[in-house]
Amino acid sequence: MQLVLGYDGTRTDYRSEITNIEDRQQKQAFYLQATLPGPHGLGLTLGARHGRVSDDVSATYKTGRVDKSVTVATIGLNWRGDSHLRLFLRRDGNYRFAKVDELTYTSPGVELKPQTGVSWETGAQWQAANHHLKLTFYRLSLKDEIAFDPSAPPPTGAFFPGANVNFDPTTHQGFVLNAGFETEHGTRVEGSWNVVDATFDSGVFSGNRIGGVPEQQLRVSLDQAFPAAFRLRLEGIYRGAAYLAGDNANALPEQGGYTIYNAVLDWQRKNLQLALRINNLADKRYAESRNSYGAVFPSPGRNAWLTMAYDF
Repeated sequence: MQLVLGYDGTRTDYRSEITNIEDRQQKQAFYLQATLPGPHGLGLTLGARHGRVSDDVSATYKTGRVDKSVTVATIGLNWRGDSHLRLFLRRDGNYRFAKVDELTYTSPGVELKPQTGVSWETGAQWQAANHHLKLTFYRLSLKDEIAFDPSAPPPTGAFFPGANVNFDPTTHQGFVLNAGFETEHGTRVEGSWNVVDATFDSGVFSGNRIGGVPEQQLRVSLDQAFPAAFRLRLEGIYRGAAYLAGDNANALPEQGGYTIYNAVLDWQRKNLQLALRINNLADKRYAESRNSYGAVFPSPGRNAWLTMAYDF
């Protein structure tokens, strides 16, 4: 049996002259996890985590002390048929506390609750010397999901519409497929495909898709080794269509997907590594972040990074 006990603690002072927010935030978490080996390749994992947060806030829209706490549990079951095959089933509890800018920008009289959820995942993994395959099905049910809603009443004196809210219950369900193989000539191909259906379970948006969540995401990469310790990596990333973030009424047309291509040339000799990375090779104009209330944050065009690393 393997037993892990742990504690996380952070204390941070926030101050912003622009938004007139001051917050002294203290987060703590205690966790326990036990891994129990069983017969016939079975393994059981049990765990629990208790988290709490304290915020002393002074802001234009909200002032006072906020204390929250949450406890969640985990249970997982693994089965290894042989050295290549693994089957798994896992149930995880999760939580998220409101960040300082979320906590202090809510509708009048509204106090954000901690976001909590339960996720289930099951699947199979095949691992061999030169190839691998993993298929995971998942379902994530969230309660009080924290997000910005442009239709919510803004804080008193706010200069743009909307506020941070707790959503009605939502569900994210889908699958993730990962695969890869490597040839004897040093060529490595890898890919991942993520399909998700993210919808509201109840409330005024019941049955609607959650804005800003694409139904499909795909990533494919080709990695080739060359003489003299060089390696070239090419990758393509596709992000599918999605409603604008904040358009939970699904009143506006879906925003089309896009594909970008990147390249990395790497050279390594002993402890020294040099790498040249070029992002967005085709210089595509796109925006990863845009929302239903008119804000658009354009993503960079073609850009390059040259890095050097040395391991002592």
